[in-house]
Formats: sequence, C-alpha cells, structure tokens
Amino acid sequence: MTSVPSKPVVLWVDDHPSNNKAERAALAEHGYLVTTVKKTSQALVQLKSRNFVAIISDMGRWEGPDEGYVLLDTIRKQGIKTPYFIYAGSDEKHHVEEAYARGANGCTNKLEVLVMLVRAAPK
Repeated sequence: MTSVPSKPVVLWVDDHPSNNKAERAALAEHGYLVTTVKKTSQALVQLKSRNFVAIISDMGRWEGPDEGYVLLDTIRKQGIKTPYFIYAGSDEKHHVEEAYARGANGCTNKLEVLVMLVRAAPK
C-alpha cells in the first residue's frame, strides 16, 4: 500500500532549482512539501504518478524561452486542472494578463505573493 503524504505537495518546475531555496523554504514553513524537476517532460511524468495541490513553473528553461506556457498548455489540454503559477523574472501587467489568459492561476516574481497564491489555491 502506498503511503499518502500528510502534507500537501507542490510540483516546482525550474531548470535552476537552487535559485528557489528561499521560496521552497517559505512553502515548507506553511506546511507544504515541494517536489522539484528541471524539465517539462519530468513534470509530465510526475503529474501522471501523483496528485499535487499546485504547480509552480519558471518561464524560460533549456527547452525554450516560453517553456512555462508549453507545460501549462500541455496539462490543460490533458484536462489537468491543478492550480498553476508562473514564478518568473517579471510581474509586469502584460505578463500577468497573458498568464491568466493562457489558463494560469497566477504570475509573480515576489516570494510573498507566490506563497499567498499557493495558500489560497483550492485544494
């Protein structure tokens, strides 16, 4: 029998996970476990094998400059409705608007806002 984590689990997709140590620690302080992967393909494997309360993705990765949207488009086409947040270098109004228009649940570059978005997401 597979054990179920007692804490909610967030999937974080970023090709440089070491850049997000403080953010992952902040989520841990609020009771979340964070699973990190570096590629879209790895994220898709994880999403097939377990449930997550949220997905956090950077925008540009080795695979391409808009890889955050590639993952978002792919999972939405697969019917995956897990709350999806883009954590990238910009939170300019047009970037945030585009993220929402594409089906994201939030877009920011601020740690405090990210934590608030994840905590407010439906479980």
